[in-house]
Amino acid sequence: MLVEPHGMNLRSEILKGSFVLTLGQLVSFLSSFLRNILLARLLTKADFGIASTFAIIISVFELVGKMAVGTLIIQAKDGDHPDFQATAHLVQFVAGVLGALLILIFAGPISTLFKVPEARWGFMWLAAIPLFKGLEHLDVNRMVRDMNFVPSVLIEAVPQVIVTIVAWHAALWLKDYRAMLLLLLLGRLLSLVVSHTLAIRPYKWAWHDGYARLIARFGGPLLINGFLMFCIFQGDRLVVGAGYSIEDLAAYSVAASLSLVPGLMVVQVVQGIALPLLSRTLNNPDEFRRRYDLCAQSLSLFSTLFATTMIIAGETLVRIYGKKYEGTGIILAWLACSQAFRIIRAAPTLAALSRGDSKNLMDSNFVRLFGVILAAIAANRGLPLHWVAAAGFVGELLAFVFATFRLSKLHQLDKAAILRPAAVTVIFMLVAGILAFAGVPNDGWAVVLSFSLLLSLGAICVFLRLFVDLRKLVMAEAILLTKHPQLKAHV
Repeated sequence: MLVEPHGMNLRSEILKGSFVLTLGQLVSFLSSFLRNILLARLLTKADFGIASTFAIIISVFELVGKMAVGTLIIQAKDGDHPDFQATAHLVQFVAGVLGALLILIFAGPISTLFKVPEARWGFMWLAAIPLFKGLEHLDVNRMVRDMNFVPSVLIEAVPQVIVTIVAWHAALWLKDYRAMLLLLLLGRLLSLVVSHTLAIRPYKWAWHDGYARLIARFGGPLLINGFLMFCIFQGDRLVVGAGYSIEDLAAYSVAASLSLVPGLMVVQVVQGIALPLLSRTLNNPDEFRRRYDLCAQSLSLFSTLFATTMIIAGETLVRIYGKKYEGTGIILAWLACSQAFRIIRAAPTLAALSRGDSKNLMDSNFVRLFGVILAAIAANRGLPLHWVAAAGFVGELLAFVFATFRLSKLHQLDKAAILRPAAVTVIFMLVAGILAFAGVPNDGWAVVLSFSLLLSLGAICVFLRLFVDLRKLVMAEAILLTKHPQLKAHV
Protein backbone atom coordinates (compact mmCIF):
# COMPACT_ATOMS: atom_id res chain seq x y z
CA MET A 1 0.00 0.00 0.00
CA LEU A 2 1.41 3.37 -1.04
CA VAL A 3 2.22 5.82 1.75
CA GLU A 4 3.34 9.40 1.28
CA PRO A 5 6.44 10.66 3.09
CA HIS A 6 4.38 12.49 5.69
CA GLY A 7 2.70 9.22 6.63
CA MET A 8 -0.78 9.72 5.23
CA ASN A 9 -2.23 6.84 3.28
CA LEU A 10 -2.25 7.85 -0.38
CA ARG A 11 -5.22 5.70 -1.26
CA SER A 12 -7.31 7.34 1.47
CA GLU A 13 -6.35 10.77 0.13
CA ILE A 14 -7.36 9.80 -3.39
CA LEU A 15 -10.66 8.29 -2.26
CA LYS A 16 -11.61 11.24 -0.10
CA GLY A 17 -10.53 13.81 -2.68
CA SER A 18 -12.28 11.99 -5.52
CA PHE A 19 -15.48 11.72 -3.51
CA VAL A 20 -15.53 15.41 -2.58
CA LEU A 21 -14.65 16.65 -6.07
CA THR A 22 -17.05 14.29 -7.81
CA LEU A 23 -19.89 15.23 -5.49
CA GLY A 24 -19.22 18.94 -5.98
CA GLN A 25 -18.96 18.64 -9.74
CA LEU A 26 -22.11 16.51 -9.84
CA VAL A 27 -24.04 19.15 -7.92
CA SER A 28 -22.75 21.88 -10.25
CA PHE A 29 -23.51 19.79 -13.34
CA LEU A 30 -27.05 18.95 -12.27
CA SER A 31 -27.71 22.57 -11.33
CA SER A 32 -26.47 23.82 -14.69
CA PHE A 33 -28.38 21.09 -16.52
CA LEU A 34 -31.68 21.90 -14.79
CA ARG A 35 -31.15 25.62 -15.27
CA ASN A 36 -30.57 25.26 -18.99
CA ILE A 37 -33.67 23.09 -19.36
CA LEU A 38 -35.79 25.68 -17.53
CA LEU A 39 -34.51 28.56 -19.63
CA ALA A 40 -34.73 26.64 -22.92
CA ARG A 41 -38.35 25.72 -22.21
CA LEU A 42 -39.50 29.07 -20.85
CA LEU A 43 -37.69 31.37 -23.30
CA THR A 44 -38.25 31.56 -27.03
CA LYS A 45 -35.62 29.96 -29.25
CA ALA A 46 -34.43 33.42 -30.32
CA ASP A 47 -34.08 34.65 -26.71
CA PHE A 48 -32.22 31.50 -25.72
CA GLY A 49 -29.93 32.08 -28.69
CA ILE A 50 -29.17 35.62 -27.52
CA ALA A 51 -28.58 34.31 -24.00
CA SER A 52 -26.08 31.83 -25.48
CA THR A 53 -24.04 34.70 -26.89
CA PHE A 54 -23.33 35.90 -23.33
CA ALA A 55 -21.25 32.78 -22.70
CA ILE A 56 -19.28 33.53 -25.85
CA ILE A 57 -18.48 37.07 -24.68
CA ILE A 58 -17.34 35.90 -21.25
CA SER A 59 -15.16 33.20 -22.80
CA VAL A 60 -13.34 35.76 -24.94
CA PHE A 61 -12.55 38.39 -22.34
CA GLU A 62 -12.38 36.55 -19.02
CA LEU A 63 -8.60 36.84 -18.57
CA VAL A 64 -8.40 35.77 -14.90
CA GLY A 65 -9.38 32.16 -15.46
CA LYS A 66 -7.18 31.92 -18.55
CA MET A 67 -4.04 32.77 -16.56
CA ALA A 68 -4.78 29.95 -14.09
CA VAL A 69 -3.13 31.75 -11.16
CA GLY A 70 -4.98 29.42 -8.78
CA THR A 71 -3.47 26.40 -10.52
CA LEU A 72 0.03 27.84 -10.06
CA ILE A 73 -0.59 28.23 -6.33
CA ILE A 74 -1.25 24.47 -6.26
CA GLN A 75 1.71 23.53 -8.44
CA ALA A 76 4.46 25.98 -7.49
CA LYS A 77 6.99 25.17 -4.78
CA ASP A 78 6.39 28.53 -3.05
CA GLY A 79 2.65 28.55 -3.69
CA ASP A 80 1.96 28.37 0.05
CA HIS A 81 3.97 31.53 0.82
CA PRO A 82 1.85 34.55 1.89
CA ASP A 83 3.78 36.91 -0.41
CA PHE A 84 3.15 34.60 -3.36
CA GLN A 85 -0.56 34.57 -2.62
CA ALA A 86 -0.71 38.36 -2.18
CA THR A 87 1.13 38.93 -5.46
CA ALA A 88 -1.24 36.50 -7.17
CA HIS A 89 -4.20 38.49 -5.80
CA LEU A 90 -2.87 41.70 -7.34
CA VAL A 91 -2.13 40.10 -10.71
CA GLN A 92 -5.58 38.51 -10.72
CA PHE A 93 -7.27 41.86 -10.03
CA VAL A 94 -5.38 43.63 -12.82
CA ALA A 95 -6.41 40.86 -15.23
CA GLY A 96 -10.02 41.29 -14.11
CA VAL A 97 -9.95 45.03 -14.80
CA LEU A 98 -8.46 44.50 -18.25
CA GLY A 99 -11.11 41.91 -19.06
CA ALA A 100 -13.89 44.26 -18.00
CA LEU A 101 -12.51 47.08 -20.15
CA LEU A 102 -12.28 44.81 -23.19
CA ILE A 103 -15.91 43.78 -22.81
CA LEU A 104 -17.02 47.43 -22.65
CA ILE A 105 -15.00 48.27 -25.77
CA PHE A 106 -16.18 45.34 -27.89
CA ALA A 107 -19.80 45.06 -26.74
CA GLY A 108 -21.08 47.07 -29.69
CA PRO A 109 -19.21 45.30 -32.52
CA ILE A 110 -20.04 41.88 -31.12
CA SER A 111 -23.76 42.62 -30.81
CA THR A 112 -23.67 43.72 -34.46
CA LEU A 113 -21.84 40.54 -35.48
CA PHE A 114 -24.55 38.41 -33.91
CA LYS A 115 -27.24 40.59 -35.50
CA VAL A 116 -28.70 41.52 -32.08
CA PRO A 117 -27.82 45.24 -31.62
CA GLU A 118 -30.69 45.59 -29.15
CA ALA A 119 -28.71 43.41 -26.69
CA ARG A 120 -25.65 45.70 -26.61
CA TRP A 121 -26.50 47.02 -23.15
CA GLY A 122 -26.60 43.44 -21.84
CA PHE A 123 -23.15 42.72 -23.26
CA MET A 124 -21.83 45.80 -21.46
CA TRP A 125 -23.22 44.60 -18.13
CA LEU A 126 -21.15 41.43 -18.54
CA ALA A 127 -18.08 43.55 -17.74
CA ALA A 128 -18.91 43.08 -14.04
CA ILE A 129 -18.18 39.35 -14.26
CA PRO A 130 -14.36 39.55 -14.79
CA LEU A 131 -14.25 42.23 -12.08
CA PHE A 132 -15.92 39.89 -9.60
CA LYS A 133 -13.58 37.09 -10.67
CA GLY A 134 -10.55 39.33 -10.22
CA LEU A 135 -11.48 40.01 -6.61
CA GLU A 136 -11.93 36.38 -5.55
CA HIS A 137 -9.81 35.03 -2.69
CA LEU A 138 -7.20 32.44 -3.68
CA ASP A 139 -6.82 30.86 -0.26
CA VAL A 140 -9.02 27.93 -1.28
CA ASN A 141 -6.49 27.05 -3.98
CA ARG A 142 -3.76 26.99 -1.36
CA MET A 143 -5.84 24.49 0.63
CA VAL A 144 -5.90 22.13 -2.37
CA ARG A 145 -2.13 21.70 -1.94
CA ASP A 146 -2.97 19.63 1.14
CA MET A 147 -5.72 17.72 -0.71
CA ASN A 148 -8.43 19.76 1.04
CA PHE A 149 -10.97 20.16 -1.75
CA VAL A 150 -14.08 21.09 0.23
CA PRO A 151 -13.66 24.91 0.06
CA SER A 152 -12.93 24.90 -3.69
CA VAL A 153 -15.97 22.71 -4.29
CA LEU A 154 -18.22 24.99 -2.25
CA ILE A 155 -17.15 28.03 -4.27
CA GLU A 156 -18.49 26.36 -7.41
CA ALA A 157 -21.42 24.36 -6.05
CA VAL A 158 -23.12 26.83 -3.69
CA PRO A 159 -23.59 29.61 -6.29
CA GLN A 160 -24.76 27.06 -8.88
CA VAL A 161 -27.47 25.74 -6.58
CA ILE A 162 -28.68 29.21 -5.57
CA VAL A 163 -28.72 30.48 -9.16
CA THR A 164 -30.68 27.42 -10.28
CA ILE A 165 -33.30 28.05 -7.59
CA VAL A 166 -33.61 31.65 -8.76
CA ALA A 167 -33.71 30.71 -12.48
CA TRP A 168 -37.40 29.76 -12.60
CA HIS A 169 -38.50 33.03 -11.00
CA ALA A 170 -36.11 35.09 -13.14
CA ALA A 171 -37.42 33.56 -16.38
CA LEU A 172 -41.07 34.07 -15.40
CA TRP A 173 -40.38 37.64 -14.29
CA LEU A 174 -38.22 38.91 -17.16
CA LYS A 175 -39.47 36.53 -19.90
CA ASP A 176 -36.47 37.07 -22.21
CA TYR A 177 -32.65 36.91 -22.40
CA ARG A 178 -32.34 39.34 -19.48
CA ALA A 179 -33.01 36.36 -17.19
CA MET A 180 -29.73 34.72 -18.27
CA LEU A 181 -27.85 37.99 -17.78
CA LEU A 182 -29.17 38.31 -14.23
CA LEU A 183 -28.24 34.72 -13.39
CA LEU A 184 -24.70 35.07 -14.75
CA LEU A 185 -24.05 38.19 -12.68
CA LEU A 186 -25.57 36.69 -9.55
CA GLY A 187 -23.56 33.47 -9.88
CA ARG A 188 -20.20 35.21 -10.15
CA LEU A 189 -21.02 37.60 -7.29
CA LEU A 190 -21.90 34.65 -5.06
CA SER A 191 -18.60 32.92 -5.92
CA LEU A 192 -16.76 36.07 -4.86
CA VAL A 193 -18.59 36.19 -1.53
CA VAL A 194 -18.10 32.47 -0.81
CA SER A 195 -14.36 32.63 -1.61
CA HIS A 196 -13.81 35.34 1.01
CA THR A 197 -16.09 33.62 3.52
CA LEU A 198 -14.14 30.35 3.40
CA ALA A 199 -10.65 31.90 3.35
CA ILE A 200 -8.38 31.49 6.37
CA ARG A 201 -5.72 34.05 5.50
CA PRO A 202 -6.62 37.73 5.10
CA TYR A 203 -7.03 39.08 1.57
CA LYS A 204 -3.92 41.13 0.68
CA TRP A 205 -2.18 42.68 -2.30
CA ALA A 206 1.61 42.72 -2.63
CA TRP A 207 4.27 42.86 -5.30
CA HIS A 208 7.19 40.46 -5.35
CA ASP A 209 9.28 40.63 -8.52
CA GLY A 210 10.33 36.99 -8.46
CA TYR A 211 6.82 35.70 -7.89
CA ALA A 212 5.38 38.09 -10.46
CA ARG A 213 7.83 36.82 -13.10
CA LEU A 214 6.94 33.23 -12.20
CA ILE A 215 3.22 34.00 -12.58
CA ALA A 216 3.91 35.67 -15.91
CA ARG A 217 5.98 32.74 -17.20
CA PHE A 218 3.36 30.24 -16.13
CA GLY A 219 0.28 32.30 -16.94
CA GLY A 220 1.51 33.78 -20.22
CA PRO A 221 1.25 30.59 -22.27
CA LEU A 222 -2.01 29.74 -20.50
CA LEU A 223 -3.40 33.18 -21.33
CA ILE A 224 -2.68 32.53 -24.99
CA ASN A 225 -4.10 29.06 -24.51
CA GLY A 226 -7.21 30.63 -22.98
CA PHE A 227 -7.92 32.45 -26.22
CA LEU A 228 -7.32 29.22 -28.06
CA MET A 229 -9.77 27.52 -25.72
CA PHE A 230 -12.31 30.17 -26.66
CA CYS A 231 -11.82 29.23 -30.29
CA ILE A 232 -12.27 25.58 -29.34
CA PHE A 233 -15.28 25.83 -27.03
CA GLN A 234 -16.96 28.91 -28.42
CA GLY A 235 -15.39 29.29 -31.86
CA ASP A 236 -17.89 26.93 -33.43
CA ARG A 237 -20.74 28.81 -31.74
CA LEU A 238 -19.24 32.05 -33.02
CA VAL A 239 -19.29 30.55 -36.51
CA VAL A 240 -22.89 29.40 -36.05
CA GLY A 241 -24.00 32.76 -34.63
CA ALA A 242 -22.42 34.69 -37.50
CA GLY A 243 -23.24 32.26 -40.33
CA TYR A 244 -26.59 30.80 -39.31
CA SER A 245 -29.73 32.12 -37.62
CA ILE A 246 -29.99 32.96 -33.91
CA GLU A 247 -32.44 30.03 -33.63
CA ASP A 248 -29.78 27.71 -35.05
CA LEU A 249 -27.38 29.04 -32.44
CA ALA A 250 -29.92 28.14 -29.74
CA ALA A 251 -30.16 24.54 -31.02
CA TYR A 252 -26.37 24.23 -31.26
CA SER A 253 -25.97 25.64 -27.75
CA VAL A 254 -28.40 23.08 -26.34
CA ALA A 255 -26.35 20.25 -27.86
CA ALA A 256 -23.10 21.90 -26.74
CA SER A 257 -24.27 22.25 -23.13
CA LEU A 258 -25.23 18.57 -22.99
CA SER A 259 -21.83 17.50 -24.30
CA LEU A 260 -19.62 20.10 -22.65
CA VAL A 261 -20.69 20.16 -19.00
CA PRO A 262 -20.13 16.45 -18.17
CA GLY A 263 -16.70 16.61 -19.79
CA LEU A 264 -15.73 19.72 -17.88
CA MET A 265 -16.92 18.09 -14.68
CA VAL A 266 -14.65 15.09 -15.21
CA VAL A 267 -11.65 17.20 -16.24
CA GLN A 268 -12.07 19.38 -13.13
CA VAL A 269 -12.18 16.31 -10.88
CA VAL A 270 -9.21 14.63 -12.56
CA GLN A 271 -7.18 17.84 -12.59
CA GLY A 272 -7.86 18.39 -8.90
CA ILE A 273 -6.70 14.87 -8.05
CA ALA A 274 -4.07 14.11 -10.68
CA LEU A 275 -2.12 17.38 -10.72
CA PRO A 276 -0.98 17.30 -7.07
CA LEU A 277 -0.41 13.52 -7.20
CA LEU A 278 1.72 13.72 -10.34
CA SER A 279 3.60 16.73 -8.99
CA ARG A 280 4.56 14.77 -5.87
CA THR A 281 6.35 12.07 -7.89
CA LEU A 282 8.59 14.20 -10.11
CA ASN A 283 11.64 12.68 -8.45
CA ASN A 284 10.33 9.13 -8.88
CA PRO A 285 10.04 8.44 -12.65
CA ASP A 286 8.63 4.92 -12.28
CA GLU A 287 5.84 6.02 -9.95
CA PHE A 288 5.13 9.04 -12.15
CA ARG A 289 4.70 6.79 -15.18
CA ARG A 290 2.42 4.43 -13.26
CA ARG A 291 0.16 7.26 -12.16
CA TYR A 292 0.16 8.70 -15.66
CA ASP A 293 -0.85 5.32 -17.12
CA LEU A 294 -3.75 5.05 -14.68
CA CYS A 295 -4.85 8.59 -15.49
CA ALA A 296 -4.79 7.87 -19.23
CA GLN A 297 -6.70 4.60 -18.89
CA SER A 298 -9.31 6.03 -16.53
CA LEU A 299 -9.98 9.05 -18.74
CA SER A 300 -10.26 6.86 -21.84
CA LEU A 301 -12.74 4.57 -20.12
CA PHE A 302 -14.92 7.47 -19.02
CA SER A 303 -14.73 9.02 -22.49
CA THR A 304 -15.91 5.75 -23.99
CA LEU A 305 -18.89 5.52 -21.64
CA PHE A 306 -19.76 9.17 -22.22
CA ALA A 307 -19.46 9.20 -26.02
CA THR A 308 -21.33 5.96 -26.64
CA THR A 309 -24.19 7.03 -24.38
CA MET A 310 -24.52 10.40 -26.10
CA ILE A 311 -24.40 8.83 -29.57
CA ILE A 312 -27.14 6.32 -28.75
CA ALA A 313 -29.37 8.52 -26.56
CA GLY A 314 -28.62 11.98 -28.04
CA GLU A 315 -31.92 12.61 -29.79
CA THR A 316 -33.88 11.46 -26.76
CA LEU A 317 -31.87 13.73 -24.48
CA VAL A 318 -32.33 16.92 -26.52
CA ARG A 319 -36.11 16.47 -26.40
CA ILE A 320 -35.93 17.26 -22.68
CA TYR A 321 -35.42 20.87 -23.74
CA GLY A 322 -38.68 20.88 -25.69
CA LYS A 323 -40.02 19.76 -29.06
CA LYS A 324 -38.58 22.87 -30.72
CA TYR A 325 -35.11 21.27 -30.41
CA GLU A 326 -35.93 17.99 -32.16
CA GLY A 327 -33.39 16.90 -34.76
CA THR A 328 -30.41 18.13 -32.72
CA GLY A 329 -29.29 14.62 -31.72
CA ILE A 330 -26.81 14.24 -34.59
CA ILE A 331 -25.12 17.50 -33.55
CA LEU A 332 -24.88 16.20 -29.99
CA ALA A 333 -23.32 12.93 -31.21
CA TRP A 334 -20.47 14.72 -33.02
CA LEU A 335 -19.93 17.16 -30.15
CA ALA A 336 -19.80 14.27 -27.66
CA CYS A 337 -17.09 12.51 -29.72
CA SER A 338 -15.12 15.75 -29.82
CA GLN A 339 -15.51 16.24 -26.08
CA ALA A 340 -14.46 12.64 -25.42
CA PHE A 341 -11.08 13.24 -27.02
CA ARG A 342 -10.67 16.50 -25.19
CA ILE A 343 -11.15 14.53 -21.96
CA ILE A 344 -8.53 11.98 -23.02
CA ARG A 345 -6.17 14.80 -23.99
CA ALA A 346 -6.28 15.95 -20.35
CA ALA A 347 -3.88 13.08 -19.50
CA PRO A 348 -0.86 14.33 -21.49
CA THR A 349 -1.59 17.97 -20.71
CA LEU A 350 -1.82 17.32 -16.95
CA ALA A 351 1.40 15.30 -17.06
CA ALA A 352 3.10 18.24 -18.76
CA LEU A 353 1.60 20.78 -16.33
CA SER A 354 2.82 18.79 -13.35
CA ARG A 355 6.35 19.32 -14.73
CA GLY A 356 5.79 23.05 -15.17
CA ASP A 357 5.25 22.69 -18.92
CA SER A 358 2.18 24.79 -19.74
CA LYS A 359 3.06 24.95 -23.45
CA ASN A 360 1.80 21.45 -24.22
CA LEU A 361 -1.79 22.59 -23.76
CA MET A 362 -1.20 25.82 -25.69
CA ASP A 363 0.55 24.17 -28.64
CA SER A 364 -1.98 21.36 -28.96
CA ASN A 365 -4.79 23.92 -28.91
CA PHE A 366 -3.13 25.70 -31.83
CA VAL A 367 -3.54 22.42 -33.69
CA ARG A 368 -7.16 22.25 -32.49
CA LEU A 369 -7.85 25.49 -34.38
CA PHE A 370 -7.85 23.45 -37.60
CA GLY A 371 -11.30 22.24 -36.54
CA VAL A 372 -12.57 25.82 -36.26
CA ILE A 373 -11.24 26.57 -39.75
CA LEU A 374 -13.09 23.53 -41.09
CA ALA A 375 -16.24 24.69 -39.27
CA ALA A 376 -15.99 28.14 -40.89
CA ILE A 377 -15.65 26.49 -44.31
CA ALA A 378 -18.74 24.36 -43.63
CA ALA A 379 -20.74 27.43 -42.60
CA ASN A 380 -19.55 29.42 -45.61
CA ARG A 381 -20.75 26.66 -47.93
CA GLY A 382 -24.11 26.46 -46.21
CA LEU A 383 -23.68 22.84 -45.10
CA PRO A 384 -26.05 21.36 -42.49
CA LEU A 385 -25.30 22.38 -38.93
CA HIS A 386 -23.95 18.98 -37.88
CA TRP A 387 -20.98 19.44 -40.24
CA VAL A 388 -19.79 22.25 -37.98
CA ALA A 389 -19.80 19.83 -35.04
CA ALA A 390 -18.01 17.15 -37.10
CA ALA A 391 -15.28 19.64 -37.94
CA GLY A 392 -14.66 20.12 -34.22
CA PHE A 393 -14.12 16.38 -33.78
CA VAL A 394 -11.45 16.34 -36.49
CA GLY A 395 -9.63 19.22 -34.81
CA GLU A 396 -9.80 17.62 -31.36
CA LEU A 397 -8.47 14.32 -32.66
CA LEU A 398 -5.48 16.05 -34.27
CA ALA A 399 -4.82 18.05 -31.08
CA PHE A 400 -4.82 14.85 -29.01
CA VAL A 401 -2.29 13.19 -31.30
CA PHE A 402 -0.04 16.26 -31.18
CA ALA A 403 -0.18 16.54 -27.37
CA THR A 404 0.69 12.86 -27.01
CA PHE A 405 3.69 12.94 -29.34
CA ARG A 406 4.98 16.22 -27.86
CA LEU A 407 4.82 14.79 -24.33
CA SER A 408 6.65 11.66 -25.46
CA LYS A 409 9.40 13.67 -27.14
CA LEU A 410 10.04 16.22 -24.37
CA HIS A 411 9.31 14.15 -21.25
CA GLN A 412 10.10 10.59 -22.41
CA LEU A 413 6.69 9.10 -21.66
CA ASP A 414 5.55 6.14 -23.74
CA LYS A 415 3.04 7.11 -26.45
CA ALA A 416 1.35 3.72 -26.21
CA ALA A 417 0.27 4.51 -22.64
CA ILE A 418 -2.44 6.82 -24.02
CA LEU A 419 -2.77 5.68 -27.65
CA ARG A 420 -3.85 2.13 -26.77
CA PRO A 421 -6.82 3.07 -24.53
CA ALA A 422 -7.75 5.88 -26.94
CA ALA A 423 -7.91 3.35 -29.79
CA VAL A 424 -10.40 1.29 -27.77
CA THR A 425 -12.50 4.44 -27.34
CA VAL A 426 -12.59 4.97 -31.11
CA ILE A 427 -13.74 1.39 -31.71
CA PHE A 428 -16.65 1.75 -29.30
CA MET A 429 -17.59 5.11 -30.86
CA LEU A 430 -17.82 3.40 -34.24
CA VAL A 431 -19.99 0.62 -32.82
CA ALA A 432 -22.31 3.16 -31.20
CA GLY A 433 -22.47 5.17 -34.43
CA ILE A 434 -23.39 2.10 -36.45
CA LEU A 435 -26.15 1.22 -33.99
CA ALA A 436 -27.49 4.78 -33.84
CA PHE A 437 -27.63 5.34 -37.57
CA ALA A 438 -28.71 1.81 -38.46
CA GLY A 439 -32.10 2.30 -36.91
CA VAL A 440 -31.91 1.98 -33.11
CA PRO A 441 -35.21 3.53 -31.96
CA ASN A 442 -34.61 6.85 -30.20
CA ASP A 443 -38.16 7.65 -29.18
CA GLY A 444 -38.19 5.78 -25.88
CA TRP A 445 -36.00 5.85 -22.79
CA ALA A 446 -36.16 2.09 -22.23
CA VAL A 447 -34.63 1.25 -25.61
CA VAL A 448 -31.83 3.83 -25.63
CA LEU A 449 -30.90 3.12 -22.01
CA SER A 450 -30.74 -0.61 -22.73
CA PHE A 451 -28.40 -0.17 -25.67
CA SER A 452 -26.31 2.39 -23.78
CA LEU A 453 -26.02 0.09 -20.77
CA LEU A 454 -24.94 -2.88 -22.90
CA LEU A 455 -22.24 -0.84 -24.63
CA SER A 456 -21.06 0.57 -21.31
CA LEU A 457 -20.75 -2.85 -19.71
CA GLY A 458 -18.88 -4.08 -22.77
CA ALA A 459 -16.48 -1.15 -22.60
CA ILE A 460 -15.79 -1.70 -18.89
CA CYS A 461 -15.06 -5.40 -19.47
CA VAL A 462 -12.71 -4.67 -22.38
CA PHE A 463 -10.78 -1.96 -20.51
CA LEU A 464 -10.35 -4.10 -17.40
CA ARG A 465 -9.23 -7.03 -19.54
CA LEU A 466 -6.69 -5.07 -21.59
CA PHE A 467 -5.17 -2.76 -18.96
CA VAL A 468 -3.61 -4.47 -15.97
CA ASP A 469 -2.96 -1.35 -13.86
CA LEU A 470 -6.57 -0.23 -14.14
CA ARG A 471 -7.81 -3.71 -13.28
CA LYS A 472 -5.54 -3.91 -10.23
CA LEU A 473 -6.72 -0.51 -9.02
CA VAL A 474 -10.39 -1.46 -9.35
CA MET A 475 -9.83 -4.79 -7.59
CA ALA A 476 -7.81 -3.14 -4.82
CA GLU A 477 -10.54 -0.60 -4.15
CA ALA A 478 -13.20 -3.31 -4.19
CA ILE A 479 -11.24 -5.31 -1.60
CA LEU A 480 -10.64 -2.17 0.49
CA LEU A 481 -14.33 -1.31 0.59
CA THR A 482 -15.22 -4.89 1.46
CA LYS A 483 -12.75 -5.09 4.34
CA HIS A 484 -13.54 -1.64 5.74
CA PRO A 485 -17.31 -1.15 6.06
CA GLN A 486 -16.83 2.16 7.83
CA LEU A 487 -14.82 3.49 4.86
CA LYS A 488 -17.46 2.14 2.50
CA ALA A 489 -20.11 4.11 4.40
CA HIS A 490 -17.97 7.25 4.19
CA VAL A 491 -17.27 6.88 0.48
